[in-house]
Order: sequence, then C-alpha cells, then structure tokens
Amino acid sequence: MVEKIKKSERLAYPDICKFIAIYIVTCSHCAQVVSGQTWNNFIGGTEIDMAFNMPLFMIISGWFIDIGKLREVNIVSYVIKKFKRLILPSLSWQIIYIFLFSAIVNDLLAVAWFYWYLSALFICLCMILLFAKLIKNDSLCIFLSIVITILFPFSSFVDVNFMLPFLWSGYVLKRLYIKDNAKFWVCIFAIAGVVLSLFWNEKYSVYLAPFKLLYINIDMVVAYLYRFAIGFCLSAVIIYLVKLYERHWTLCWMAKFGKYTLIIYTFSFIINNGILILLNYMDYHTNEFLIIDILALTMSVIVCVISILTYNIFIKNRLLKSLFLGE
Repeated sequence: MVEKIKKSERLAYPDICKFIAIYIVTCSHCAQVVSGQTWNNFIGGTEIDMAFNMPLFMIISGWFIDIGKLREVNIVSYVIKKFKRLILPSLSWQIIYIFLFSAIVNDLLAVAWFYWYLSALFICLCMILLFAKLIKNDSLCIFLSIVITILFPFSSFVDVNFMLPFLWSGYVLKRLYIKDNAKFWVCIFAIAGVVLSLFWNEKYSVYLAPFKLLYINIDMVVAYLYRFAIGFCLSAVIIYLVKLYERHWTLCWMAKFGKYTLIIYTFSFIINNGILILLNYMDYHTNEFLIIDILALTMSVIVCVISILTYNIFIKNRLLKSLFLGE
C-alpha cells in the first residue's frame, strides 16, 4: 500500500530520517535511565545505534547545503538566524533543566557541551559559510574546510571535527544518489556497513575516543576513521531506503513528526532526568538487555508524545515558540 504525497508538501524522506534518528537517540538515552549505566545497555548491549544516529542527523542536514546560496547570504543575518534556531532553544531548555534539578554549571564550556549536537551543528554551519565565502571552488572549499578543521588543535570542542565531515558527506551523497549507478554505491555501503558493524564497540564512539590533535596517537586515528566509515555507510543505506520507500505506509506516517526532532532532543533530557530520579528513589534498575530494550522503546514513545504535545502548546505563543522551539 502506498500513500500519496502532494508535490506542494515538503519532502518526506528527510523528515522520516530525522524522526528515525531522534527516536533511536531517545531510545539510547532511555536505556541509560533504565539500566542506570552509560554504556552497554541498548540493542542487546551492543549500542550499535551510536555508530550512526548523530551522523545520520548531520548527513541529512548537509543534504540541503547550497554553496551557491551561502556565498550570497549576509553573514551576520545567517549567523543570527542559526543562533535563534539552534542555540537559543538549547539555552532555554538548559535553564529549565538547571532550575528543576538544581544542576550546577561550572563554566560556559559546560553550557555548550550540554546539548553538544546543537552547538556542533551551529559551529559547523558557520564554518561552512565562512569557507564558502572565502573559496569559490566547491570541491576545494569542501576539502580545505575538512582538513583545516581536523588539523585545528581545538576542533574537538563539542566534537566539531567529528561532525563537519558528516555534514559535507550529506552534500556529496545527495549528488551521488541522483546518478545512474546509485544502486551500486548503496550495495557497497551496505556491505561495508555490515562488515564494519561486526567490529563495533563503544570504545570507538566519539564519547570515549574523541579525536584530539594535541594528544594524537595511532589508536585515535584508527577510531576516527572507523567511526566515520561506519557512520557514513549505515546512514547512507538508511537514507537511500527511506528515500526509495518514503511513500509506503510503513514509513510515510513518520514524515509528519520530523519537525519535532529539536524539541524531542532538548525536552527529553528533562523528562529522562526526572524518570532517572524516580527510578533511583525506587532503587530500580536492571541489566537484563531484553527488558532494557523493551522499556527503552516504550519510554521513547512516551517522551516523543509528551514533547509533541508540548510543542503544540508552545507553538501558539510567540515568545515560547522563539525561546524553546527556535521558530
């Protein structure tokens, strides 16, 4: 059964991909709450989701980069727009978090790291704008921005050196998938993704093995390259399949939830921490992987529902919409 999508509507597959990604991220966070542990808890303890959930977000964001338009936009206006869209909501939700849970923030770095993905996306987009303005050749712009970022000693801040290559890879992948040999590349990505998944371990995650040039070693380089390869391959396959079957009834219903990804990501921190406090009080945590997965999947639905209901309330108020939704 296939659902029809009007041409006047926004593209479905990016929103579907974003919702899949945010749901998986939420499941991972919920698994941490249920287990009371940071690692070895979701998807049978493998946490393979960490290999592609944030890269999938970044690749989809890069999918819509238009270098030509970036060269024409006003830098100040662009930065302000992205700040209002990404940073302002993260700051607003963080203030709520601090107020509710009496959290202590030691410095501005801690503020940036709290919602690190939004901070990283903001910085990466600003960097791409800067390089697009300075370098007129598209290929050279992409190459130099990645190389300079990786070689910059402090680019591990909010894992910018991890995220920028994925942002650009979305730009490149979109152009690869419109070619006649797209299916060939998908097969290559799928095979590579499966093989790379056999070697996955949380020690390769950006959380445990960030790339820091000042402390570089061979293990760090291997982890960085492996992390990019598996993240790119798995995300590329997911995007292709979603794009191919976006109108099928099993996927098309997700498209309407893509616009809620920001509030689900930000608000889920508050909801999950509240649940964690409750579970700690009840002294209930489990290390049974099946129970963890079932509870995480169920909790994630609840978190998404609460976040969407909150969105629909905030969207009616101009101030709340600006502060918490970035709209």
